[in-house]
Amino acid sequence: MKIPVAMLLALAMSLVSSAAMAQDIACADEAHTRSVQAGAEITITFINTGETPIELNWLNYEGEREYFTRLYPGWKHVQRTYATHPWLLADEDGNCLRILVAPEASTTMEISAP
Repeated sequence: MKIPVAMLLALAMSLVSSAAMAQDIACADEAHTRSVQAGAEITITFINTGETPIELNWLNYEGEREYFTRLYPGWKHVQRTYATHPWLLADEDGNCLRILVAPEASTTMEISAP
């Protein structure tokens, strides 16, 4: 059976897209979230599409926040990281907005505070 080229391309694109999607973790689970191992080295381009600043923090191997940068509205930041590392997005007061686990492939993420 021959598989049409268009179908093969669609399948390949869906695999690439799913590999580049970050996993969301609830802020309530911050105390139990930490970097465990370093997967493939990737980059994540964070773009603040909201109207308020967002702080970008890495959750290290002890589960502690390590501040990296503040993204003001309209700003973007390219972050080198490793697949499986968790990143916590917080508001200006340090309140967790979202925790993202870095995907297996480089990606761009539009983020905003609620």
